[in-house]
Amino acid sequence: MNVKHSTLALAITALLAGCGAEDNNQLDTNIKNLPIVSGMETPPLYAGMPVDGVGTYYDPNPQQRPDGGSVYLWRNDQGQELGNNRKFIPSFDALDQQQKIQFCMIPVALEDGKQVIGREACGDLASVQEPLMTPPEVEQISVIDPVTGEPMLGVAVEVGDQLKANSTYTAGVEVDETKVLYSWRASKTAGYTTAPLGTVLENENEPVLTLKAAETEGNFIQSCVTPVTAELQHGRAACSDAIGPIAAKVGSAPVAADITLGGHSIVGASLVGRYTYTDKDGDQQSGTTIEWLRGATVVHTETVSGETSRHSYTPVPDDIGQTLSFCVTPRSATGLPKEGVQSCVDSDVIVENSATPPTADKVSISAQGIATPGKIITGNYTYAQTDSPMVGEGESLVEWRMGNNDKPLKACSVYEADCTDYSLTSAELHQTDGVTFCIQPVTETGKPAVDFSCSEPVIVSGVKLSGKLEYNQTLTTERFGAFAGLTNAQMSWRVDTTVAGVSVDGETRNDVATGESYTIGTNSSNITTDNDWYALAGTAPATDARHFVGKQIEFCAKPDGSDIYCVNAATEQGVNGGLDISSTVRAIEPVRTITFNGSDATVEYHRPLTAYEYSTLTGKNGSGTYISNGIEWQLVTSDKSSPVVESVALCQALGATWGVPGNYFGSGYEANTFAGKGNPDVNSKNTTLSSFRVAMFGTDTAELVESSPVFGWPYGTNDQAYVSASEQTKSKKLHIAKFHYTLDEKGKAKSAVIAQTVPSMVMCASLK
Repeated sequence: MNVKHSTLALAITALLAGCGAEDNNQLDTNIKNLPIVSGMETPPLYAGMPVDGVGTYYDPNPQQRPDGGSVYLWRNDQGQELGNNRKFIPSFDALDQQQKIQFCMIPVALEDGKQVIGREACGDLASVQEPLMTPPEVEQISVIDPVTGEPMLGVAVEVGDQLKANSTYTAGVEVDETKVLYSWRASKTAGYTTAPLGTVLENENEPVLTLKAAETEGNFIQSCVTPVTAELQHGRAACSDAIGPIAAKVGSAPVAADITLGGHSIVGASLVGRYTYTDKDGDQQSGTTIEWLRGATVVHTETVSGETSRHSYTPVPDDIGQTLSFCVTPRSATGLPKEGVQSCVDSDVIVENSATPPTADKVSISAQGIATPGKIITGNYTYAQTDSPMVGEGESLVEWRMGNNDKPLKACSVYEADCTDYSLTSAELHQTDGVTFCIQPVTETGKPAVDFSCSEPVIVSGVKLSGKLEYNQTLTTERFGAFAGLTNAQMSWRVDTTVAGVSVDGETRNDVATGESYTIGTNSSNITTDNDWYALAGTAPATDARHFVGKQIEFCAKPDGSDIYCVNAATEQGVNGGLDISSTVRAIEPVRTITFNGSDATVEYHRPLTAYEYSTLTGKNGSGTYISNGIEWQLVTSDKSSPVVESVALCQALGATWGVPGNYFGSGYEANTFAGKGNPDVNSKNTTLSSFRVAMFGTDTAELVESSPVFGWPYGTNDQAYVSASEQTKSKKLHIAKFHYTLDEKGKAKSAVIAQTVPSMVMCASLK
């Protein structure tokens, strides 16, 4: 939403009246929105001093998904990644090179065991500054024998030996030995040098290193140390002379043990060879050779590195009448010797696959009741094969399909768990196309059916809602399957309108309308302002905006002979707007914008944010603009006792027709106290907030309520004009705070000095 359709607000810190999370039940979920990052910021960076990146994972959905492993990144102004944790230590190299660094975060949600990745958000680039404290310095560092203490430079070293880092520090800055950081580096090409070598050995951060074959064999090794004070000020890292190369350890050859061959010795079927790699010295497998031989002829070969247990070969017609051999020659990545003895196992004589292709009979889909999103449907079939004796079923193939789509919804084999089950989603809602279950049976000897056999399609039944979750706005339905042809009497809209405001004991939703669409609220054509509502006195509708705002609304359908089926508007992707009351609850919002026409100007006002919306304001493109639930805000930092002057300047910078449409009271309300500061004058007393409140609410002090019965907005007292900065007291009463007011511990408004340099949020209103 563009800023010009919004109205002012400094810090908003409370719920709208009647919108507490306690009046909402747990929602069903139909999550579609990507996770985002809230409050993204790069903190000040000082060389050698640890910092934490600022940013909070937030999932803007009615049912919040947990953090599924959000990614943290630190990058310099050249795009180079410097770290992947929230905590980061700016280096002295970055200081020397005058690098600028930013903190970035990629939000990741966890949904049904799978990760859903949101868009990356980054704070501003920040320069690395000189350390605030004098950093410690390494005087000397070397590598010694941990037992004798003798230097290891120039000494022959092999895998299995131990090395120890030995360092001293310059006087003047005390080093905390318990916080010193150790690392070990390795390279195959470096000679003796104190320059940092190629790679850091993972998980080797102690002063003593045991040389492991996989990490160090053939490498030059170097110890590095970073001195740290008790105040966590880090110094520059220093590295020792490199020693090496590290010699391989002579031990036992690798072995291919437990070699077996399974499957069927039939053309078209699979033979499966397995073995276990072992090495007494613990050397890892690398370069093991797998060969399939027809007599002395190699018909297939592959090389294995790392762990693997299954190797297959499918016999071809040229193999008929002969045996095949599965042979393994084990090899290791390290140690001596590296190659072991070849081991082989033979198959039976290969024969032709004479089996008759199988068939699938009685292919169908079963479902419990109406097939709706969220339900699991099951595919059924009967395997058949006409040979005598019948050849049993092997790894038959399954495809779940939708209409004429070439790409299946799900493809698997019957060997996989739950392959013949499919969980329906709203993505399968379609007026004509249905979901089909297709099976291609395969014999245990690998003979497949000629083609897939498919069930009759099942049309998925359900409802999609669209529109706005806002008072006086319309929700409409699109219905599928069993719900497509319902009468108005079979469709209803439900809201808990039994009480206004908070429903302490939860919601009991009652029917408020029937039919395929519904405009939320009482919608009386002769009531357009709160003045109209009050003018009706005792004849005003018993149900008004206060009975809807902060509530849930659902659409329910009941076909003849079936259970009722309901969809919550708050969980629908096509429904926009609503109050974000908490991370798990979205509800009906008040009228979002109200246009007030004065004699000389028009001002548009926007509802205030809820406390939760305020807490999730998210930076936008590093421009100083923040957004929550479609409402854009500007950040203003003041070093004065009141930030209003700065707010005026900020709004003025947006253009000549922008201003802060609210001021403060002296002896009475002043229409434009800051005209001298450049705030545009609306040129009409009727556009002041005081007049706005009277026109919207009336002047009868006996009728003061917390919320507008026509618009659902919160109100204050008769002598306090409405502005979009609201705070909730401990007694759950809603007070409206003027710009220069805060609330005391009892919830009473008082004149107060706003903390200097504390950022506040401000919105600017357009004057039309």
